[in-house]
Amino acid sequence: QSKTLQAATKASIELNKHEKEHAARMWQRRNMFFILFSVSLVLVCIFWIIFLGYTNVNSRLFEIGIYRALGFTKIMIATLFLLRAVVIGTSGVVTGMLLGLVIGFFIISPEGFSINGSELTLGIVLLTVPILSALSGTLPAMSAALRPPSKILTLET
Repeated sequence: QSKTLQAATKASIELNKHEKEHAARMWQRRNMFFILFSVSLVLVCIFWIIFLGYTNVNSRLFEIGIYRALGFTKIMIATLFLLRAVVIGTSGVVTGMLLGLVIGFFIISPEGFSINGSELTLGIVLLTVPILSALSGTLPAMSAALRPPSKILTLET
């Protein structure tokens, strides 16, 4: 009976070891999925901001032409569009974080809600979003700044 108990204990320990290894592999796969998903989401957002920037430039061509005719420099117009992209990106991330907190607290679990994350992660997000917004707003801003006012104003008239 002692040998049977020892064999059962040994088998149980071996099974527990395999379960832990499997759980570790599953955790790694899950983390890899979320990393790939996050990177994909960031790329989609960058292209979306570029698309919205070009749409904004095209809808405001006449205004851009008037600014250029009034003496606004290319840098001033590019800065206007870049700042707009940064404000939109930053307000989006702040709104998203606040909405996540509200949903987490009021809807998901009011009694057991806790914020799991570090200040470093929050800082990284708050710093990288304006940078990515500025980078993705660069092409539309340059497109707006480089258009000659004479061609822009003749398009609308």
